Amino acid sequence: MLETGPQYKRVAQLIKKRILHGDYSIKTIPSERQLARELDVNFMTVRRGLQLLVEDGLIERRRGRMRVKNDGAGSRRIVRIALLVPILVSSRVDELRVAAETAAESRGVSVRTVIYVHWDDPVLLDAVQGFDGACFGLPSILQFPVNCGQVVLDHLASLGRSRIACFNTQPEDTPVLERIDLWRYWMAAHGLRGKLYNRPVKSGQVTSTAALRYMKEILDEGLDADAVFCITAAAAVGVLRALADFRRKVGPEFPVAAFSGEGIAELLNPTLTCLRSPDIDPYLNYCLDWMLAGDEPWEGPLVMAPSEIPLSVGESTSGC
Repeated sequence: MLETGPQYKRVAQLIKKRILHGDYSIKTIPSERQLARELDVNFMTVRRGLQLLVEDGLIERRRGRMRVKNDGAGSRRIVRIALLVPILVSSRVDELRVAAETAAESRGVSVRTVIYVHWDDPVLLDAVQGFDGACFGLPSILQFPVNCGQVVLDHLASLGRSRIACFNTQPEDTPVLERIDLWRYWMAAHGLRGKLYNRPVKSGQVTSTAALRYMKEILDEGLDADAVFCITAAAAVGVLRALADFRRKVGPEFPVAAFSGEGIAELLNPTLTCLRSPDIDPYLNYCLDWMLAGDEPWEGPLVMAPSEIPLSVGESTSGC
């Protein structure tokens, strides 16, 4: 929607807003005639509005087409960073997105969330070519190192549980497989036995809904466990609902815990025992400052992660 003021200035304001949001970092700015049709204004009005942005140093004309200026010149150079997130919906992804946008906004940086469906999605290459952040690269921030999950299993064992089942419905990517291996090695190291219940959904499917159905099947056949370790909080949502439907009292009588809470642990009933979400703002700030420095070499580990994460004990293991 065009804002108030002369028409050509309203066109300039709209295009500038799109640039600030990274709309033209993946796709090019439409032609003047396309924009005129889209905005229902005169062709010359669009040209006059775009000329304001050229004079302001935001865009430039190359081979007859307009493009966002990205050579570092101009008084209004905008640093654009792509935040790549998978299509799989997650409250934790939303928390990370908000944290990244907040950190970037304080530095006058434009952050655009780019959603990809799979690792061969062409949008990934478009993001690498179209954004400054992807050009410089971004060291990985590992929020939940897999070894930190041992405290969750230690807690279940401290409750006197020896048959701790591992439950998963998440697609089997590397972090999921690492968490399953953690459970397997931890059980072996402690001389305990437990069953793996693993039915990964296809990418894009709802993990919690699949977990509810799968857990109900397991309960119908007979659950071989005295506690459940869920690979994700989304899977725990389905497990808790199924146990409630079968009138199994969750808590000290039958503890349920998850590797991480994914921003929803405290919203569940009962609240979920899991690793407490660490503060990643220092890591984000460090990365953004490095990216804004230009060609400075990276100093530090390529994977930044907390050395340990405390346990958040919820009602799912302690009772109300």
